[in-house]
Amino acid sequence: MLAQDKDSLKATLQTKALQIRERELNLFHDSLSAVGTQAALFAGFAFGAFVEFDIPGETHQGWVAVFAISAVLTLVDSCAG
Repeated sequence: MLAQDKDSLKATLQTKALQIRERELNLFHDSLSAVGTQAALFAGFAFGAFVEFDIPGETHQGWVAVFAISAVLTLVDSCAG
């Protein structure tokens, strides 16, 4: 009788542990999905800024380089993230 209770408690404990792990994995999945959506948005805005933004001709080349580098870094960061 005591051995059966012990086995029953072990099985219940394992089941509860698996349920907790399943909830953890679902939370990780949802979090990563949200991050993926944000990364796609940032990449879209960075690409739009990089392609569509018209830089006036009299702009100093240093500022143009800063803009290009920041847009490229945003694209790389959002794709790697």
